[in-house]
Order: sequence, then C-alpha cells, then structure tokens
Amino acid sequence: MKPFKARFSDGVLEPLEKTNLEEGVEVFIEIKEVLSGAGPESEFMNSAGSWAGTLDFDQFLQDMRDDRKRMGREVVYPSERRM
Repeated sequence: MKPFKARFSDGVLEPLEKTNLEEGVEVFIEIKEVLSGAGPESEFMNSAGSWAGTLDFDQFLQDMRDDRKRMGREVVYPSERRM
C-alpha cells in the first residue's frame, strides 16, 4: 500500500485517488496536513533556517578545494580572483 491523498469533509476522510483497500478493512492512518498553496516554493520557505548551525561553511569550501585538487582540476572561486 502506498500513501494517498484524502480530504476531510463532514467528519469523514475521503480518498482523492483510487486505493486497493477492500471494503470494511481497518487501517492505521498517519495524518500530514497539506497547507493551502503548498508546492516546492512553500516547502522551501517552510524549511528556511532548519539547517542553521549544521554546516561549517569554511570547512565545506576547503573540502571542495581539496576534492578538486585530488581530481586534478583547477581550484577557482569568485572570492579567490587572481589580480
């Protein structure tokens, strides 16, 4: 069984797509509310700040530089422009 969308109306959950459930079968339901206007943009905005403090950006850049050197590629970043 795969997850499916449903709408709650008049105290009843109504599936919005076909299910393989047999009539009368009991199920366990885990509810995840979908916000109106939900989509990739709103999901992105809802996650804003959730990674705060989890990434050492300076270490990330150093790791990228090291990887490029190991692969024999030139390390070029806008903040390291040659004069």
